[in-house]
Amino acid sequence: MSKKNIILLVSISIITFYSYSGYSTTYSVYNISQDIPMGEKDEILAKNYYVNIGQLQGIQPGTILDVYRTISSLDPYSNNIRYNHDVKIGELLVVHSEKNSSITSLKQLIANTNIYFEIDSVIIGDQVQVKTTN
Repeated sequence: MSKKNIILLVSISIITFYSYSGYSTTYSVYNISQDIPMGEKDEILAKNYYVNIGQLQGIQPGTILDVYRTISSLDPYSNNIRYNHDVKIGELLVVHSEKNSSITSLKQLIANTNIYFEIDSVIIGDQVQVKTTN
């Protein structure tokens, strides 16, 4: 292999490495299951949230995940620029984890009276990330 081909191969490898090093995976709630309501007074329904983050990402039972909802707004006065706001809406507790997914339960729902949410609950599509601070 010529010196020119080696330099080309190394250059391509470096460019490929740096183009993927900034890549970040987004994890989210992909399914929700719950008890069927029976109409009893003060009934508490069990609910599980399934997320696409698991053992390969360091998740184990007891891990707390922050839940964020993206609120998107279009600014018609600035060339229709869309602004996205990631607002924390709660926390999930991992109760079971597999290779690439986990089952969680609701630890805390944040009642944010200053920001309007159409649905005041964790929903499919909400994003999750490992809680880093208390």
